[in-house]
Amino acid sequence: ETISARELIQTLVKSKININENTLITLGCYSECWDDYNKKETVDLLKYFLKRGNQIQLSTKKQIRKEELLEIIPLIKYYGQLVIFVSSATISKQEIFEKNTTNVKDRFKNFMLLNDLNIPIVLYIKPVLEGVTIDDIELYKEYILK
Repeated sequence: ETISARELIQTLVKSKININENTLITLGCYSECWDDYNKKETVDLLKYFLKRGNQIQLSTKKQIRKEELLEIIPLIKYYGQLVIFVSSATISKQEIFEKNTTNVKDRFKNFMLLNDLNIPIVLYIKPVLEGVTIDDIELYKEYILK
């Protein structure tokens, strides 16, 4: 079961949890926050926490387009307040282990957001799959060089 960003924010405001500008917010660890179902809620959470001054890590296996972030760019107060983690467990066996994700070629276009919007992008190799991820190291190197 999911709850909306609005409900989550209301719950946080009512709770006694001390979330302040020094609290790191991490989105997308256990579910895909940038799929069609969750994207609007994720954007609402980004807006809320950016306005509060929190640093946010957004992890995704989807492609994020520049135009999808334009409304939140003015809310970023400092370089690194929003960092996008491009998650990948494999390149060669993506169709097997990362079904329903954006293909790696398009997903890695997220790295262009650094140039286009000055948002830091991190390659997040997770999870490391035995006999798969390490075998793709040369492929990762090729993508990095490109």
